[in-house]
Amino acid sequence: MGYVSNDEIDSLIKHALLNISASVYEAGSGPAIDAWINKAPFIMSAIESHKNQLRHFDIDCILFNPFNPDDIADKIDFALQNPDKMRMMSQKGYDALKKNNWEIASRNYLNVFRKYANGN
Repeated sequence: MGYVSNDEIDSLIKHALLNISASVYEAGSGPAIDAWINKAPFIMSAIESHKNQLRHFDIDCILFNPFNPDDIADKIDFALQNPDKMRMMSQKGYDALKKNNWEIASRNYLNVFRKYANGN
């Protein structure tokens, strides 16, 4: 397919009927954040790192067992049949992420560094 620019990928995410992360392992979910900041519908695998991310940001998301094709199909079907619910969930994800920005993250990192630099 070739190179896809940032604007093109944002447009693809934003206009997709559904964005999906079927990872069986990863540290977090960049695709979820990309979808939520674009208010796009999103479902993901029920792996621990994804569940931790949802708890941290207080975001609701449809989860599926990445090792169960029937569960994946059922959750995709549910998401596609319930666009209003998916829009509501996407909006909540967007709103939650708006509360967290680089200024807040950098301040929190600085507080951690100061704490340990001072021997606390």
